[in-house]
Amino acid sequence: AITDILHGYIGKEITIRSLNTPTITDNAALVLAGGANFVMAASDTLVLRMFASGVWTEISRSVN
Repeated sequence: AITDILHGYIGKEITIRSLNTPTITDNAALVLAGGANFVMAASDTLVLRMFASGVWTEISRSVN
């Protein structure tokens, strides 16, 4: 499971594209839509932006 992403800064945006099936865990450091974990499948994408120090917020996702 992925529970945090290091080395971000406020305003940074990242896109995660899955090659397998990781679980992105909704928590204080990763705020996901609906407050639920996201079990990714191959080719799914997740876009996160850091609006507050140490906190990534989901912007969008694509379930392919």
